[in-house]
Formats: sequence, structure tokens, C-alpha cells
Amino acid sequence: MQTNRPPTLVEKLELSDENQRIIQTLIERTHTGRWPLWRSLGMRRLGGLIFEAVQWSPRRRTSHPQYSLLRWDIAGLGVSWQDMPSQIAAIEALEAAVPRLNALPKPALSLSINDIPRVD
Repeated sequence: MQTNRPPTLVEKLELSDENQRIIQTLIERTHTGRWPLWRSLGMRRLGGLIFEAVQWSPRRRTSHPQYSLLRWDIAGLGVSWQDMPSQIAAIEALEAAVPRLNALPKPALSLSINDIPRVD
């Protein structure tokens, strides 16, 4: 029996929220077990949406790998996807949908604690 780990973002969902608990269950069911539907290539959250680049599990041994960008909707309790031509395209679509924090432009103004004048 194959036991895949669900994507790490799933472990960070707020389980006291019923919708997030339902989405977590759906993600775990589609990524684990004997016949997982998807293999995660990367996952990021943006507000009430979770974007994930995936590889579909092959239906037959001879089938070519298929890739998609998934969009999990926490509020609407659903998932939609857009097919991608390759693994690289799926990961690039994920990057475009939700850029990494370190890839975001730096703020024009930043202050440190030493920049604030002391009031005695």
C-alpha cells in the first residue's frame, strides 16, 4: 500500500474552521492512499484560495504525464483546475498566481526600531 504524505500547507490549515477542515480532508483524500489522484509539485495559499501545481496519477502505464494548476476554494468548498502542457508550466503558473514572499518587491519605506526617536 502506497502512503504519500499530503502537502505541508494542509498541515497549517485552521482545523477549528469547518470549511478548512473539509478542504484538508479533500486534499488528503486526493493525494494519499493506494491510488492518489494527484502528486503535489507545490502549494501556496492566498487568502481563501489555495493554489497547487500537480501531476495527475497515470491512468495507464503507457499514458503520458499530465499536469495542472489546481485552485482550492475554502469558502466555496470546491476545486477547479487548468491543464498545463508540462511540469515546468504548472510550477510557473503557481509562481505567477502566488509569488513567493521573497520574490515580492521590497517596500519603498522601511523602518527599524533604531529609526524611531526616543521620547524621555
